[in-house]
Amino acid sequence: MAKLDWYIRANLKPKHMQILIALDELRQVGRVASYLNVSQPAISKTLTELERGLGVELFVRSPKGLIPTRYGQSLIKLSRSVLLEFDVA
Repeated sequence: MAKLDWYIRANLKPKHMQILIALDELRQVGRVASYLNVSQPAISKTLTELERGLGVELFVRSPKGLIPTRYGQSLIKLSRSVLLEFDVA
């Protein structure tokens, strides 16, 4: 658990949080890429790097799009909270 905590503190950036939230809301890499004005490979790469670094799957890929796992839901909830605090500040 300490390794996971360290990874989140050291590597999770606001841009990652924006991507996670957008993936939760839009459910498709292509739509997220268009929404954030980046390429699809950039979104896929970021998600893969996060999952690899955390050692957990954040989203399940399905025909209906991306569905957050319980780990993804937790990280999305944290991301929403952190970005809301940034807005307040």
